[in-house]
Amino acid sequence: MKFEDGSETAALLFALVHEVRNLLAATRLHASLIGSKAGAEQPDDAGRVIGALCERAGALLACMGPLTRPSHAARAVDPVELLDGVACHLDEDVAKRVEFDLAAAARCESVRCDRDTVVCVLLAVLLTALGESLEDVRVTAERDGAEVALLVEDAARRTEGGPMPCGLDLVESVAEAALRPAGGRVERDSDGPRSGTRLLLPVA
Repeated sequence: MKFEDGSETAALLFALVHEVRNLLAATRLHASLIGSKAGAEQPDDAGRVIGALCERAGALLACMGPLTRPSHAARAVDPVELLDGVACHLDEDVAKRVEFDLAAAARCESVRCDRDTVVCVLLAVLLTALGESLEDVRVTAERDGAEVALLVEDAARRTEGGPMPCGLDLVESVAEAALRPAGGRVERDSDGPRSGTRLLLPVA
């Protein structure tokens, strides 16, 4: 997705703003149900939906960081540091739904990356996966040739087509654009129990 002037960053920011507006509209709709007299179950359902929408909105805001701030020079970073950097941004309720496989990350070599950028996009992918699925999410790492893969295993839905990317498709597009300058890339796994998003970073 690019604008006529070829600005990928501008196009992604436009898509992010569009998606945030949609999430805010959906949040307002479900918030109105909490005060309704439509029975005891509906407010609880609305509250769960609002929680998921807030997680997705938080993910989109996390995405904006790598697109709007100057990139720092890539350096060698321990994958455990990257997973810890994401974990410290999660509140208690969200953290209960996430398993960080630090043992697997500790077995991997250091990667060459902009640490803050990777933490931002990994957090964005994680929060989006949590917001689009009721299932828990696992974050792990593994060596993949000359790269280390940070894998967010999820059961989130992905959209097909449409005028602009949304949901995980949008977040993965942002991740790809943010990681590319330091040699990183994104793959989508859709087969088997390890489906999810892979952030591939070059070994330092």
